[in-house]
Amino acid sequence: MVRHAMALCCVLVLSACGGDPMRDVPRLQDVELAEGQGQSDALAGSGAAAPAPDPAAKPQGGLMGFLRGRADAARSGGAAPKPGDPDYRQVSFGTALPYGEIARTCDAPEGKLGARVDGWPKGGRGYTLYDTAPGGTGLRTFYLTGFSDGCPRQFSAALVLFAAPSDYEVIRYGPAGADLPVSTTDTAYEAVKNRVCRVSRGQPCGRRMSALEKDTVFLSVYERFGDNAAWKTILLHDGAVAATDIKG
Repeated sequence: MVRHAMALCCVLVLSACGGDPMRDVPRLQDVELAEGQGQSDALAGSGAAAPAPDPAAKPQGGLMGFLRGRADAARSGGAAPKPGDPDYRQVSFGTALPYGEIARTCDAPEGKLGARVDGWPKGGRGYTLYDTAPGGTGLRTFYLTGFSDGCPRQFSAALVLFAAPSDYEVIRYGPAGADLPVSTTDTAYEAVKNRVCRVSRGQPCGRRMSALEKDTVFLSVYERFGDNAAWKTILLHDGAVAATDIKG
């Protein structure tokens, strides 16, 4: 926890039902047909650079993407991301994503995600992080499970750290927080915190922090193991990606 808190401090300081019932269904003319979806080799090994994304592994948009999302949700019992959500895109297992992108991998076989390296909450069931090249320091694929739709999320990174909301609040609501810019994940956290903790905007969660931390956490995703001029932040809440942004 101390290591994660210190990492979060560095990150923050450096950044000093009506209407048309068919409105969410894409138009048929928006459907784009693909001949097939290939797989590229997963990133692995120390120092490996991320290859260009596989053109066959593009987002599943249009009517087929809409129906696929509904099918995923029906199978898992949870809600799938909607078009426009940061993790709406779906790719085939084995696809290598460029740094900064996140996607669902609903066809990932069990037991093939890599080594379990971390999870949240500590000692409980929730989000689990898997590393395809544990011990490496180069850019490679990570998988994250624990989402309502049952699909792992994947992204490329050299280093990934969970950061507790309580650690985040030490900086955000402390003296140093007054000079920090407000990002997309900061705004999303305010909405989540206000709903769960029932406190005003700009105020710490308080006595309901333990309830908030059961299913809410920040994920800091770094492109390099050493110095990073910028990094990706992912806010997770209630089995979903609440928001993402790039800080730096």
